[in-house]
Formats: sequence, C-alpha cells, structure tokens
Amino acid sequence: MADILLDEQSTPATPASGQCLIYPDNVNSLLAYKNDAGRVFSVGSAIRNWSVGAQATGAGTDTYLTGSALAVPQHFLQVGTTCRWRVVLTKSAAGTASPSWIVRVGTGGVVGDTARITFTQVALQTAAADTAWVEIEAVVRTIGAAGVMAGGLRMSHVLAATGFSTLDHNVMQVTSAGFDMTVGNLIVGLSANPGASGVWTFQIVSAEMLNI
Repeated sequence: MADILLDEQSTPATPASGQCLIYPDNVNSLLAYKNDAGRVFSVGSAIRNWSVGAQATGAGTDTYLTGSALAVPQHFLQVGTTCRWRVVLTKSAAGTASPSWIVRVGTGGVVGDTARITFTQVALQTAAADTAWVEIEAVVRTIGAAGVMAGGLRMSHVLAATGFSTLDHNVMQVTSAGFDMTVGNLIVGLSANPGASGVWTFQIVSAEMLNI
C-alpha cells in the first residue's frame, strides 16, 4: 500500500515560473494549489456544506442555518468567488409579517456574525401553511479592506398568492457596503428571520463556495 501524507499549512510563497505548489489548507483541511502568478485555488474550486436534519426557528427569531457556514481558506475570498445556498423550508399557518434572509460574514459561524447582505421580502406572508424553495447567491466583486459582494435571492412556493408570499415568485437583489475581506478565518453563512409570529422549519440546507 502506498500512502501520501501531507501536513496542513498556511498559504505558501509563490513558486518560481513554470511551477505550481499543492498543499492542504490548514483552515478547511482541503487541498489547494498556488500557481506561479500567485493565484491560489482550492482543488476542485469548491467548498461545500449541508444540513442533515430539520431545523426549526421561533417566531421573530433570527436563526443561523445549520449547514450554511462556508469556511474561507487562508488565501481569502477572491474576485469572482461565489457563495450559493439552496434551502427547502415549510411554514405553519401562523405568520403574516415580512421575512428576511441575511448573508453573514464573521469568524464565529453564528447569528452574531456581521450582516453584510440583507434581503427583506416586500410581499407579506399570509396565515397559511406552505412549502418554499429559496436560492441565494453572493458574488465577490472586489476584495481587500473594502471588498464588495453582490447578492441575489429567488424564492418560489407551492401556493399561488398565500403562505410564504402574496406573489408566487420573489426576486431580490442587494449589494453590500465595503467590508474587510482580509481578516483570517472568515466564515460566510446564512441566517433567516420569519418575522413576528412566523414559524418556519428548514428541511434542507445546502451550501457551496465556488471559484475560491
């Protein structure tokens, strides 16, 4: 049997022209490589996470979605890095307020991480049980100490004009203010608030970070 054992490490120096370095990143324990131009990529160019069980949220409670946290490697977010979340959820017959979805960036992977993109649904919910599919995407436009992310949200649901929304589809776009993307050990994740009296259950959460 032949084994290859590699020690995890931080981002190495740029290799000489015509060379490429392969190493295990010591933040997410995934393979990465650095080319002779100094550009670093995760092998496979994707980081993924997911939930393995249902998660409920209380009325008016901002809840960090289990399985939504994406750990940024030591080589940081890069221009074109894309974070994508897909959520299948259900609601009870309670709740008529406007809900919100929040892209959070920090080092805790918790609801206390800073809100960078907030989607507040304009169309209200109604007092009807329903099932919805939500997709959220955030793309890094610029990096550095004042980096910017542009985000989009699409939500569709079973009922035509009741339940999760008085519209059958909701589409929103929000761009973040500049924030420091050079902080080590950042985590990009998602929280949701169903609004007053709303009771949601997140049945499926899947997350991926691409072009990283």
